[in-house]
Amino acid sequence: MSAAVPESGTRRDTVWSALVGQRHVVDTLSRAVAGQGMTHAWLFTGPPGSGRSNAALAFAAALQCPDGGCGHCHTCQTALAGTHPDVSVTRSETSVLYIDDMRDLVHRSALSPVQKRWQIMVIEDADRLGERTGNTLLKAIEEPTPKTVWLLCAPTLEDVLPTIRSRARNISLSTPTADEVARFLIAKDGVPEPVAAFAARASQGHIGRARALARDEATRNRRREVVALPGRLTSLGACMNAAANLVDIAKDETEAITDSTNAREMSDLDTTYGDDRKAKQSRSYKAALRELTHSQKQRQKRREMDVIDRSLMDIMSVYRDAIALQSGAAGALVNEEVRGEIVDIARRSTPEENIRRNDAIFLARENMTEFNATPLLALESMMVTLRIR
Repeated sequence: MSAAVPESGTRRDTVWSALVGQRHVVDTLSRAVAGQGMTHAWLFTGPPGSGRSNAALAFAAALQCPDGGCGHCHTCQTALAGTHPDVSVTRSETSVLYIDDMRDLVHRSALSPVQKRWQIMVIEDADRLGERTGNTLLKAIEEPTPKTVWLLCAPTLEDVLPTIRSRARNISLSTPTADEVARFLIAKDGVPEPVAAFAARASQGHIGRARALARDEATRNRRREVVALPGRLTSLGACMNAAANLVDIAKDETEAITDSTNAREMSDLDTTYGDDRKAKQSRSYKAALRELTHSQKQRQKRREMDVIDRSLMDIMSVYRDAIALQSGAAGALVNEEVRGEIVDIARRSTPEENIRRNDAIFLARENMTEFNATPLLALESMMVTLRIR
């Protein structure tokens, strides 16, 4: 079977068409689907936005498809959508994966596939497996049933427990170029060329982010607000306001996503127990309500952190642009639309200062993700370090 090349503009989309700039990955996986180099466990690694999860789902669909991943049959469509009966997709909406969820996954992995091909288990956030949860999976990955395939996704090999990564074949994805992303947006989504070029640059190779920027004016406006912050950090008050603005942006964007989901989940819980007042006073209802509330808070916290992290990456891109100007590098800036402000930052600072500023951003990220620092306090401290003197 020949591998489809999404960036070449094929007339018919296949399951591989959403993998931008990943020709080597498509070739390897296509050969595995054809029986060359197939194994029971795979680990997809690559930087954020490179398409790890898309590659895993495309591979799952191709393995289930009678034609090796045509992209149009019912099998391909349901596998890509995560609704295929023999493709289980685990996505973490919190900062960890829980042991009970992994035990359920192990149980399902041992079942015979309904459609007699493969029982495929996809874990999108394998880097969130702790030692105990990882050990729960270990035996199932080490000694799977003949029809079971595990597809794990993580940013790097080092993010996955050694006992698990040593038992999986690694597929490494790379960051697509801005040209590849822009061509994809134009061909796949019909985005006008100027908008596609901006989204490709601003996303820095992150496909999901590029599509959001290309499709939504509000998303573009929020990013413009974020990349304008470095040039305004001229006083202590401005630094405090900038930190508060980032937190507010994260909360507003998260609430826009989660409010309807939270309301639906609460409605589903109430429907389960009915209008009986006695039922809602029961231990089981209170336990279910407590668990749901905890889950929703964890999900909201993670999504807020995801938005903050994305904003910090946008701010870092401003300082990298300033360093590029200071070093005389040719080519377009990531933030070409605010070149004037970046020229001003470059004029008022040194490359060494801007490198230290990016170090401060990395430190703030670490403090929030690894040490649970309060986002507002961590961002205030960071903004003071970024201040232009």
